[in-house]
Amino acid sequence: MLYASRRSRFSRKKSILYAVLLAVLGLFLNAKCTFTLFLEFDIVLGLSAAWLALFFMRGWWSVFVSIPAAIATVPLYGQPVAALLFVMEVFVVTWIYRNLMADDAVERGHVVFLVILYALFAIGPLYFFGHHYLLGISFDISHLLAYKAMVNSTLCVLLAYFVYVVYKLRSAGRNEYKESGISVSGLIFLSSYGLITFVTLISAIVFFRFYRAQALEMYYDGMSIQANSIWHQYSYINKKPSNAADIQDSLQEGMFFQILENGKQVMTSSAELFNILDTQYSTPQLANEHVQKFTNLQLFLPDLITVKLNRLSNSYYVLSTDFNSDQLEGNTVIKLAQINSLAIGNELEDVSTSMFRFIAFSLTIASLYSFAISSRAEKEINILFSATQPSSSNDLVDEVSTDSLSDVTSIDAILKYSPIREIARGVDIINRSFAELRKSRDSIRVLNAIAQKQLSSAGTIQQSFLVKSPPVLDSIDLSLFMKPAYNAGGDWYDTFSVGNKLFLVIADVCDKGVPAALFMSVFRSLIRYDAVSRDTWDLSDVEIREQMVDVITHVNEYMSKNHGESVMFATVLFIALDQNSGNLSYISAGHESPLIFTPSLECIQLDTTGPAVGIFPNSVYVANSLNIPRGSHFIGFTDGVIDARNQSDESFGVDYLIRLCFRLLSESPDMKSEELMETITSELLAHIGDASQFDDITLATFFYH
Repeated sequence: MLYASRRSRFSRKKSILYAVLLAVLGLFLNAKCTFTLFLEFDIVLGLSAAWLALFFMRGWWSVFVSIPAAIATVPLYGQPVAALLFVMEVFVVTWIYRNLMADDAVERGHVVFLVILYALFAIGPLYFFGHHYLLGISFDISHLLAYKAMVNSTLCVLLAYFVYVVYKLRSAGRNEYKESGISVSGLIFLSSYGLITFVTLISAIVFFRFYRAQALEMYYDGMSIQANSIWHQYSYINKKPSNAADIQDSLQEGMFFQILENGKQVMTSSAELFNILDTQYSTPQLANEHVQKFTNLQLFLPDLITVKLNRLSNSYYVLSTDFNSDQLEGNTVIKLAQINSLAIGNELEDVSTSMFRFIAFSLTIASLYSFAISSRAEKEINILFSATQPSSSNDLVDEVSTDSLSDVTSIDAILKYSPIREIARGVDIINRSFAELRKSRDSIRVLNAIAQKQLSSAGTIQQSFLVKSPPVLDSIDLSLFMKPAYNAGGDWYDTFSVGNKLFLVIADVCDKGVPAALFMSVFRSLIRYDAVSRDTWDLSDVEIREQMVDVITHVNEYMSKNHGESVMFATVLFIALDQNSGNLSYISAGHESPLIFTPSLECIQLDTTGPAVGIFPNSVYVANSLNIPRGSHFIGFTDGVIDARNQSDESFGVDYLIRLCFRLLSESPDMKSEELMETITSELLAHIGDASQFDDITLATFFYH
């Protein structure tokens, strides 16, 4: 899939400016910023500028940038082959990227992987054939140069990609999703391959330096022995022989000596060599850092040769040793000189070849491993976030396209965006999901506000059903209280008086909220209409009980037959008290047993006399009666009182209610019903505390005096 054009992402003027700056940078890096890896094999970093041009500008500017950097290698290496291969590498990689790879191959690290593969399998062989067959350089040196070129190319692309990734991470921002953000696969590839490369190079450099130090120490010891041998022959055996051939024959191959007395040459095996060393060679400090441990050993490099590798192959190690003897007058200096290749150069070249071979092999394995784990990580992250996406689409990239993200900035993000592309894409999916949830939440809030308003209206209507002021009788002091769990509920009370009789209804419709409130209005209307529509209640106690049974039976028959499928029933307590005689008639249709406290504080609990209203047709209800003495207190309630729970899930309970009333009436037997009601409700609400009220609460108390 191609995501964008392969043209430069900058304007033409900016592209030219940036290309020129990068070209100058590449020239500078190759001319002034080389560093030696092994021996005089330099790593040049100018190619990094060309890769930076490819990563940032995406066009053919990378080839343009590579040319000055390539030219800078000609005086460094003394031949143009490396420069040509340098430009060819950039050209081939750029062509493959522009024609065969997706635009996000840079962000995903695939271009870096391509460069590494090209370096390992193309640059190496090309360097070898170019130097060995075109320039006539020896097989071993050409082999070594090929390995060095592979490592050099790998380090350059890693350096450039590191700069690119750091820039993208710092500039991508965390406020919106960007398709051009760095990919997690590119980041993991850079981290894994870069770390392995760094560790491999450090290990190889440390090992090489250790090996060179050991080899140099052995070589120094050998030269010191040779110098002592010459001194022995010169001062004690031959007594200043006129022919140096005897001494030369005792030295290693390619080693020459010179004997100086008081600064003047008295014997040498090659006057020409030592004259050249004195006039055409020098001892640069940088080149002699590795021999600083040995104060009388120096490495002489030719001044007329500028190519560093050629300078090293033509260099000489020179050991100068001072001797003093009683038999000889003055100071005697014996110098030994040997060309580097015969000294330790050939041995170190073999080690360098092994080191470069080890590095190349390690980087090959590391590139394959890093590419595998980076691709797997990218796949797993895409699978993870596609699973969280609220869409049936299987194409995550198409689903989260640029068009679909056009309004991203309008989303109030829950999570911060990441500069890493896959994570940013996942965060965007999450944020968009949360945005949808917020929209749904807002809709729910609107609907809930409407429902609450309607529920509040239902509660207001329900309150209008309740008796505003209880009837006033000479011997009965009545108080009523109701607190629904929601704005509207299924509890209710009703009361009216006929002559000397007080009629009181306390009821509880199953469930709560609006459904219970609706059925409450039906139950309440049926009971009140049937009760008040009677011709008279000025009847005997027996006749009153019969009419009470008729009222409850009529309501039960209607509700069970017409609304039985709704399974909405009500428990009902229906009482009638004659204030003259103290006769209390009652029907308890599945309701909580009310409490009656006599003046002697005896607690009477009335029995249930029938099932709840509205469940079963043809139910049988019975009305009972009893006489209560004056000074008695009546407490009627619904199950919301005794089942009320606190935060510890402890219920208020009947037993506690009995104990509470007993204590209050013991202290004040003539307590008014309103005071008793307020005390009970205060205790009840204190018991509930911060816990939720899960049921409607209804209380009715009266004092018969």
